[in-house]
Amino acid sequence: HAPEMRLYQGLVWYQRTFEFKPQPGKRFFLRFGAADYAASVYLNGKPVGTHRGGFTPFAFEVTDTLRKGSNQITVGVDSARTDADVPPPVTDWETYGGITRSVTLIGVPETYVDDAFIRLTPEGRIAASIKVDGTQPAVPLTVRIPALGMTIRGHTDGLGRWTGNAAAPAALKRWSPDSPTLYDVRIEAGEDALTDRIGFRTVAVQGTKILLNGNPIFLRGISMHEEELGKDPVRAITPAAARALLTEIKHGLNGNFVRLAHYPHSEVMTRMADELGLLVWSEVPVYWRVGWANAETLKDARAMLRENILRDRNRASIVLWSVANETPVSDARNAFLRMLISDVRALDDTRL
Repeated sequence: HAPEMRLYQGLVWYQRTFEFKPQPGKRFFLRFGAADYAASVYLNGKPVGTHRGGFTPFAFEVTDTLRKGSNQITVGVDSARTDADVPPPVTDWETYGGITRSVTLIGVPETYVDDAFIRLTPEGRIAASIKVDGTQPAVPLTVRIPALGMTIRGHTDGLGRWTGNAAAPAALKRWSPDSPTLYDVRIEAGEDALTDRIGFRTVAVQGTKILLNGNPIFLRGISMHEEELGKDPVRAITPAAARALLTEIKHGLNGNFVRLAHYPHSEVMTRMADELGLLVWSEVPVYWRVGWANAETLKDARAMLRENILRDRNRASIVLWSVANETPVSDARNAFLRMLISDVRALDDTRL
């Protein structure tokens, strides 16, 4: 956006045309890195989906809506929020409306890897939980970590799910701030293949101590908002911007930890934390006085928490999922947060 749009709150429309060449046997999705706050997406004049929440990714399948040649995408994003939204209108930080992260058209096979959670267990095993989506959900699959000479094989069930594990090789170097080792991981399922760079480590609590890879660690760091260094930031976090911000913490402040306040930052930021070696506190914007007794508010909060965890649970840097910030205590608030905490434990029980 232009600098004069930085503080604008309200509805903004975006429109762009692009060329498309049909590819038989493939499905296509429009993926949005984030749009703040309420987004409505149209392709060639047809509605393809809506989304609420300003900081997490979402995608809509558009296989049957695309046409050969010229296509037109139209997106309306309304950043005006009410007391029922997450966060509500009053915060002490900028929320930056509109499309704030990349929009991409992604092509995949008819059956594709929809989710892959790869991690190191407390027992010293590398575990993989895979989900595929498609007309043929039961497919053979392979998880490969070439640098470790490791291969795990399996077969998804009729719902497209599989979980397996194998002993971690002795050569495995555990990820830490002092040694942020990342491994190329490749997941093959049917005709699809997904790659990622993943670090392996464990995190636990022992009394008042936080244990990283079984050893106590003291967190040294600061809380940081998602704004580039310089004049008129627009929350356009590039790898260079992320490196500049996190390097100030890692080397300028001799830190090993950052709280990414008070909302999910760009995945560019969390991947850079993996690379540089910074422990991360990741958070959703359940902030101050949200509508604790409002069922729709809870629904929105649960959705953005799920989207955040599913996007980032392969990031070794993240050691804590935070469900709220500075919230006044009440029975309704406690019930709201207990539901979010339950969701976290169901999606990822490997972190604080």
